[in-house]
Amino acid sequence: MHQPYKKWVGAVAATLLLFALPLSAIPLDDLLWQAEQNSSSMRNLEITRSNVLLQQAATKIDDGVKVSVNSGELKYTNPIDTKNNWNVSRQRISLSGSSVEVALPNDGKTAFSFSVDPFSYSQAGSSWNYLEDPSLSVSHTITYGRTQDSLKDLNTRQTEMMAQSSYESAKLTFANTLYSQVGALVNNEKSIKSTMQKLADAKKELSDKLILGQVKKGSLVYQAQDQAIRLTEGTLKSLEASRDLLIRQFETIVGVPYPDAITDIREPDLSFVMNAEGSTSVASKKIDLQIAKETLALRIAQYTNRTLVAGGNISYANSQINTNLGPMTQNSLTLGGSAALAGKGFTVQGAVGGTYDFDKGTLTPVVSFSGTWSNDPAFAKDTLEIRQLENEVLLAEIAYNNAVDEYIQSTIEVQNSVASWQLEHALLLQTIQYNKDVLKQQQELFEKGLVTKKQVEDAAFTIELDEYDLKAMLLKGLQLENEIKRLIM
Repeated sequence: MHQPYKKWVGAVAATLLLFALPLSAIPLDDLLWQAEQNSSSMRNLEITRSNVLLQQAATKIDDGVKVSVNSGELKYTNPIDTKNNWNVSRQRISLSGSSVEVALPNDGKTAFSFSVDPFSYSQAGSSWNYLEDPSLSVSHTITYGRTQDSLKDLNTRQTEMMAQSSYESAKLTFANTLYSQVGALVNNEKSIKSTMQKLADAKKELSDKLILGQVKKGSLVYQAQDQAIRLTEGTLKSLEASRDLLIRQFETIVGVPYPDAITDIREPDLSFVMNAEGSTSVASKKIDLQIAKETLALRIAQYTNRTLVAGGNISYANSQINTNLGPMTQNSLTLGGSAALAGKGFTVQGAVGGTYDFDKGTLTPVVSFSGTWSNDPAFAKDTLEIRQLENEVLLAEIAYNNAVDEYIQSTIEVQNSVASWQLEHALLLQTIQYNKDVLKQQQELFEKGLVTKKQVEDAAFTIELDEYDLKAMLLKGLQLENEIKRLIM
């Protein structure tokens, strides 16, 4: 006898479902992506991160080979002898200041220099005078001890890491804000539906009692139930006002309109392994400790470092000058090498070389040696600075250990939160399954005429409310997932 009712219920349910379909439904991940794209604060953070990374990338690029070319000054003169029949046979060509320098981008700052200064030809009558003196020199620096390279690498790595971490942390905070706002709206919507159902039941109950004559209009019982209805109506209006406020807050904070419905709220991934070294805060403190140690080592290295500058040169002199006594010529090759060792308060340098005259067949060797030494009047002050740097190392080590302890404590708190969420989630799933079983049972009993349609509707409404609870639970889990990401970031 209930078949017509079942068809009616099916038709009504289909109609209600059609009207209940949201005008705009969007998956949660897509909503988050849209919000991130429309957020000016997120765009500013991304640009800031990009600028920092570009700046640090520029510091990593080694300088290329540096080449400097100086053309020098080329002159041509042709004096006119007005007392000797305007003779123009005293031409002169000269080149001065011409050089090429090449510097290599290595640690030793290797440099090459080639010059042809001076270089000139002059004509006196029918004879030529000439002078040429090309030369080539090279130098290379060798440092025995610590340099600033390690400290520079540590600072660069820390800056990059903190820029990336700040950006990713801001993204997680933004996502959690969105999840929190959505969760508040989900709970509000559940409260509205629950209150509307309570209000409808209360009105129907009072109406049925009036029809059946169980209460009289104006009686104390009637007034009490009517007052309860009015209070429920007030609660409903308050909830609807709160929803309007929450929607405005969502659009203001998140930057996109709140959709009619949010779908595909995934289950969170709450698995993680404790790893203090994978935490940015711990890693940053560790780099601080390394920087403090390196700074101390570099300060001590000022007393222990040695610098050796080695170089060599070669030049060729070729000239002919016509004099009253006849032409005077020079045709010689000069080779030389030098080395200078420098440390704190002292310098020792030496050079060896020689000149070979091709015309005379003579060799003239040259050996030189020199050195300087001075005491360090600031030694006592430097000693105090070194002790201060040693204290900085101790403080950095304490800060690193504290960061590890804080990470462990935060990990324990998150693990407790994960365990609590997993228990609540499991219990909720059991409740949802139980309520589904109850609905199925109620439908079977209704077909047999053992329960009323109101009991079936109430069971179905309970499942509808369970969906809100599940959404809110998943949103809390996603926030917890982001906290885990923050720990291992």
